[in-house]
Amino acid sequence: MSPSPDITVTKEEADLLCLELDSIKMRGVDCSKPVIKWSHCGLLANCLVIKKLNHTVPTSIQAQAIPAIMSGRDVIGVAETG
Repeated sequence: MSPSPDITVTKEEADLLCLELDSIKMRGVDCSKPVIKWSHCGLLANCLVIKKLNHTVPTSIQAQAIPAIMSGRDVIGVAETG
């Protein structure tokens, strides 16, 4: 499953967004672009129960890790927890 085609940000916009998302750093070739909405993740509708739990937008790590994982890439993620 691939991320939503709604993700049409340029590389420069994606780089700026990564800075805004707690300075996330990506390494590799053709890295996935971060998402700003759950609908951009390409998740099935029944997975979007997260919206009902008041998780209105992905966290910084989710915004970048979900598209990378869904595109088949290996991901090592480090993030602060609640």
